Amino acid sequence: MRNLSWAFLGLVLSAGCVGAQNPADTDLGHDVHVRPLTEHTWLVSSVSNIESFGDVQSNAVLAVGPRESVLVDTPATNEQTALVLDWAEQQLHRPVRHLVMTHWHQDRMGGIDIALKRQVATYALGKTIELARQHGLSLPEHELRSQDHLALSGVLLETYYPGHGHTADNIVVWIGLDHVLDGGCFVKSMNARTLGNLAEINVPLWSKGVASVRRRYPGAGIVVPGHGDVGGLELLQHTAELLAQSENEKAVKSSK
Repeated sequence: MRNLSWAFLGLVLSAGCVGAQNPADTDLGHDVHVRPLTEHTWLVSSVSNIESFGDVQSNAVLAVGPRESVLVDTPATNEQTALVLDWAEQQLHRPVRHLVMTHWHQDRMGGIDIALKRQVATYALGKTIELARQHGLSLPEHELRSQDHLALSGVLLETYYPGHGHTADNIVVWIGLDHVLDGGCFVKSMNARTLGNLAEINVPLWSKGVASVRRRYPGAGIVVPGHGDVGGLELLQHTAELLAQSENEKAVKSSK
C-alpha cells in the first residue's frame, strides 16, 4: 500500500479516528465502521442480520474525489447506509453522489432506497437490474455494460463482468489510481473455508472468471472481498483453490 500523505493523515484525524479502538478505524454506530485503505479509498465494514444467514459481516468501498465520492456497494440496510452517507458528507466533506452495486443481493444493494431518496445516482449491470426486478426490489437507474469505464465525481473506475460466479450478475470494480480491486462476493477472503452461499453459484464459470480477473488486474495492490479481511492478489489464488476443491469434491461424489 502506498504511504499516506501528510494531507491524508490530516483528513483521517479530522474524520474522527482519534481515540477509536483502532487508530485508523471510525465507528459510525449500528455495527458500521470505516477505515482508510489508500489516499483516496475507504473500507466500509458492516455487520447486519440477513435472513437465513444471521449476522453477516460485509465490505463496501468508498472512493473519494476532489469534492464528492463514489460508494461501491452498500451495507445491508438503509439505516446503516444512511450513516455512511452522512459521514462522507459531514466528516469528509465529500458527499456520495454515485453508487455502483456489484450484484443484486442484500449485502450489496440493501441500502439502495436511501440512496435513491437522497438523489444518489445508482449503477448496476443489466443482469442485476433484471434480477432486482424479478425479486421486487428497487431498481438501479443506470445500466452498466459488461466492461465499462466511468468517470464519476473525479473518480475513475472500471467495472468488469467476469461471468457467472457467486451469482449470474457479479461484477468487480477496479480503482486504478489506487490499485484497488473491489471483488465483491466474487472474491473470497483468506479466512473463508467454503464458497459461502451456494444457491446461485456456477463453479466452472466462476473458475474461468477468476483466471480472467487475475490476468486483467495483475497490478492490484489491495483486493477487497465481499466478506472478511482485505488482502492482495493471494485472495484470487485462494478463491481459485476453493473452487478447485469444490469441483474435486463433486467429482468424487459422482464417481461413487
